Amino acid sequence: VRRLSTSVQLRKLTLVRLLFASFTRLYFFESTVARAKLFLDCSLVQAIIRPPPPVQVFGVEGRYATALYSAASKSGKLEAVEKEMNILRDQLAKDVHLREFCVNPSLQRATKVVEFAKVLDKLKITTLTKNMF
Repeated sequence: VRRLSTSVQLRKLTLVRLLFASFTRLYFFESTVARAKLFLDCSLVQAIIRPPPPVQVFGVEGRYATALYSAASKSGKLEAVEKEMNILRDQLAKDVHLREFCVNPSLQRATKVVEFAKVLDKLKITTLTKNMF
């Protein structure tokens, strides 16, 4: 009788071990799948929230360009911002005094900010593009 009970206990123990191993494998599989789904969901959300720019630019200028592109695309004003940036580029190309004013290191930053804001107002640049500067 004793051998039989030991044999039954051994079978029960083996069954418990197998169930535990199966549960552990299933748990790790499910957690891996859940993490993968979370990663994909986050990637999709990030792609929707922050659409990648058509051209990737690196460095400080790239960060500013990407930020402006993201802000403009979120607000649906990509074409307007592009038009305003072209206006500003053309103005800097035409107006020698404005160009020299922007690159003059002897002027204080506060002075440049105030005067450049006046130029942007004169050119009727929107707040979204103004925030770039």
